[in-house]
Amino acid sequence: MAMSPWPLEWTSLRCPVHILFGAEDRSHSPDLGEHLGQRIPEAHRRVVDGAGGALLWSHTAFVLEACLATDAGIAGGRAQPRIPSS
Repeated sequence: MAMSPWPLEWTSLRCPVHILFGAEDRSHSPDLGEHLGQRIPEAHRRVVDGAGGALLWSHTAFVLEACLATDAGIAGGRAQPRIPSS
């Protein structure tokens, strides 16, 4: 599934989506999710300086906060996750 097209109309997504990338990620998206973020109406892309492609392991608290947070203007009024200092 990861290496083939997904049968999904990205523009039809109507929920908040956090796209998280490490600035030093060299194995996933060459544009660090920028194109994907443009295709999803409610997407909020965050790039963590100094981080690689294993954000779940290197920045666990940040990823979990993103999973639980909703941007203040969308719903619930909860803050965006803090990008940790490098």
